[in-house]
Amino acid sequence: MCTVTFDVVFALDDCNNIQADGWSHMKDLMSQFVDHFTVSPSHVRVGVVQYSDKAFISFNLNTYRTRIALKTAISGLRQMSRSAERNLAHALQVTLSELLGQRQVTQVRLLTMTCCCLFSLWPFL
Repeated sequence: MCTVTFDVVFALDDCNNIQADGWSHMKDLMSQFVDHFTVSPSHVRVGVVQYSDKAFISFNLNTYRTRIALKTAISGLRQMSRSAERNLAHALQVTLSELLGQRQVTQVRLLTMTCCCLFSLWPFL
């Protein structure tokens, strides 16, 4: 298990084109990802932004302080959008303005998930 210090924000495609099995797969990938890190306020923190035509924060970087609590929250994420539009720019804006900058870290990762694909937009900031 890795004990580094960085923040991860998952930007989840929440448009209504994502089928239930695709949504489930995205949550499984997130859960598997966090298994590799020490989730805590002093190590790795994870936040989630869901987006379609608009973006909203599902949970902040400091909401869950343990891997178990985080994985429980991930499994409980629900698709909320009824829109077919995708506005990744708004997800980035929400991430930058509302989630990041809460602590000094050497690395930040923004991982975008859409249609069961995972893209890293920022390898580090």
